[in-house]
Amino acid sequence: MKRTNSKLAGALTIMSFLTIAALYFEFAAMVVLTIGIILAAFIAFVAMMGTYHYCGYGYSSGLFWFAYSAVGGVIIIASIYAAGMQIISDHLAYSLVMGLFPVIIPVIGVFLGDCGRVIFKAEPSAV
Repeated sequence: MKRTNSKLAGALTIMSFLTIAALYFEFAAMVVLTIGIILAAFIAFVAMMGTYHYCGYGYSSGLFWFAYSAVGGVIIIASIYAAGMQIISDHLAYSLVMGLFPVIIPVIGVFLGDCGRVIFKAEPSAV
C-alpha cells in the first residue's frame, strides 16, 4: 500500500501542477481542474478504504494522506496571505488556491474512513 500511495500522491501532485499552469495561462482550465478533482475523489475513496480497513500495525495510509493534505493546505493558506500582503499577484494566488484544491480532498476520505471505523466497527481511531 505504501508504494501505491506514493504513486497516487505523485499523480495528484503532477495533476495539481498542470492545473496551476492551466489556470495561470488560462488554457483548458476547467477540463484540467475537473480531471484533477475526479482523480482526487478516487484517491479519497482509496484513502477511506485504507483507513477503514487498517489493522493497527505497520504502514498507516490515513496518516500519509493526512500529512499530504496538510502540506497542501499550508501552501494554500500561505498563498492567500501572500496575496493579501501584495507579495504575489492575485492571479497567481487564485491559480495556486484552485490548483491545490484537489490536494486537500483525500483528507475527506481519511475522515470518512475513520468515522466508519469508529462508528460501525467500534474500533479505535486509525489516525
